[in-house]
Amino acid sequence: PANREKTKEGAQLTQFCVSQPDCLDYLCEELLKHTMDEWHEAEEINVWGFDTWGGICSCEKCKKLGNATDQTIYMASKFRDYLNKARKEGRLDRDIRMILCAYEGQDSIRAPQNPIPQNLIDAGDHWLYAPIVRCYAHQFNDSTCSYNQEYNDALQSWDTVKPNMPMSILEYYNLSRFEDLPLLFIRTMKKDFLYFKEKGIAGFCYMHIPMVNWGVRALTQVLFAELSWNADVDTDVIMQEYFQHRYGQYADKMQKIYHLIDEASAEISSWRSFKNKSLLGNLLAWDGDVPKNPLLIDDHFGTPQQLEKIGSRTEKLLEEALNAMEEVVVAEKNNP
Repeated sequence: PANREKTKEGAQLTQFCVSQPDCLDYLCEELLKHTMDEWHEAEEINVWGFDTWGGICSCEKCKKLGNATDQTIYMASKFRDYLNKARKEGRLDRDIRMILCAYEGQDSIRAPQNPIPQNLIDAGDHWLYAPIVRCYAHQFNDSTCSYNQEYNDALQSWDTVKPNMPMSILEYYNLSRFEDLPLLFIRTMKKDFLYFKEKGIAGFCYMHIPMVNWGVRALTQVLFAELSWNADVDTDVIMQEYFQHRYGQYADKMQKIYHLIDEASAEISSWRSFKNKSLLGNLLAWDGDVPKNPLLIDDHFGTPQQLEKIGSRTEKLLEEALNAMEEVVVAEKNNP
């Protein structure tokens, strides 16, 4: 990339130089080998770049291709030609669709500057839009939220592309940085899905699926599945059924506990998401020395005094949820 020394350690901070024919020839053949080997049952394959918030190649040939997304599309179009040729020659035994990623980690969050190649459109290749550091205290299209406004602006840049090449949303309700915390997102899910439907989103995908011990997160999975299928579904009815079937006589009390947890964790992205926006992100980047300047606090928290106030409120809500939960546990033991 421009103004960056090339080192082995920093190799994955830059995406491929896609204008190198030899590099593309090698990657095309490797993609075909994997598709016919360990991916032999796959009908769709994810073709993504490095997940490092790195830059793109800045050589003159690559710059002429357009922005980061144009470079990704150029590479994907070469892959598509190669797979189509292999299919005709019998080297590929089935039709394969590629899933490309619109992701800031690959610098491809915004729409391309140039038209989509016809070979990608004809093959049914499509996009995943990945708002990995989105805020859950606000709706996705809330223009007052600095996190989500950036993502929504980028999503809207794809409006002219989506009719030709479908786009799905890749959600992160179980982002690895959340460390399997008992988080809920019921305050924003319904309205977000309705907005995505309005924007012509074709489907949904989920990153970092919780594998075991879902706990309260089971409700998140139920709502995600239902809303992915039908954004107009009545989530209040679903939640009522969920609490009644799962908790019986304690349904009302448990529903209150869930809402307390949800309210307490609304600013989770500001507390502990990736990049340098969150409090945890800044602490991880801190070298331990006495800082020359105060550590950055995002605009959701404002001043250190506001951060302390929000933190105290979060602690109070979680304590209230814990106390209520202990009351339910005692009641269940006394009335099995």
